Amino acid sequence: MRSRILGPLEVADGEARLAIGGPQQQALLAVLLLHANRVVSTDRLIEHLWADQAPSAARELLQGCVARLRRVSSTGTGSRN
Repeated sequence: MRSRILGPLEVADGEARLAIGGPQQQALLAVLLLHANRVVSTDRLIEHLWADQAPSAARELLQGCVARLRRVSSTGTGSRN
């Protein structure tokens, strides 16, 4: 699996590009790619995704975004472009 973060964010599995979701999931993936092989705290991820406007359910929303990214990256079942 390849990821490109310069220009539009792209994730490819072989020749097929995977659709990783909307802007929030793309932002989450970009933050994780920029901090590859390092632990990124939940608080820091929330700060990157929502800045000063984090909703009260930010942790739960973040968990959902992470679960969807894991599903797409581990199985390649995201819609393909």
